[in-house]
Amino acid sequence: MEESNIWIIGIVALAIGALIGYLLGRAGADNSEEQQKLEDVQKELDSYKAQVAGHFEETAELVNKMTESYREVYAKLATGAQVLCDAETARSIESTMTPQLTVQKDVEEAPVADETTTEEPEVEAPIEPPRDYAPKKADEAGALSEEYGLKDRNKAEADTDAVSPETEKEVTEKKA
Repeated sequence: MEESNIWIIGIVALAIGALIGYLLGRAGADNSEEQQKLEDVQKELDSYKAQVAGHFEETAELVNKMTESYREVYAKLATGAQVLCDAETARSIESTMTPQLTVQKDVEEAPVADETTTEEPEVEAPIEPPRDYAPKKADEAGALSEEYGLKDRNKAEADTDAVSPETEKEVTEKKA
């Protein structure tokens, strides 16, 4: 009997092993389909990113060309105004045009200082940022001073001390 039990246990273990193998094989097939879908979506995403990058590169080139064309038109108008109009009209026309281009043009075409010259370049005064408080006079106490507002309060207290008794009656009647 013992020998037949060993054969039965072996056959049952083989059947269970085959069943587990079959189930794992089916689960693996599902993963491969999902993996294929994932790879397809990744390819689409990479393609989309490449299209977006290409679009922005082309747009940047077109904007640069447009800016350069605008500068050329501006230069043509400025030279035409200087040649064809009197100096005052030319200045007024140039001042109405965009000042950004003239600043950029001046920066780009600024002459390079010779190394042999000893002249120091003019330094412009630094631009001061706007203040978030009102400036005060030299003889006034600032808003953060300990004495700020005390003069007015002391004056008001002195005025209330000098109030006549009739006025005090009126004030107490109004409070009541």
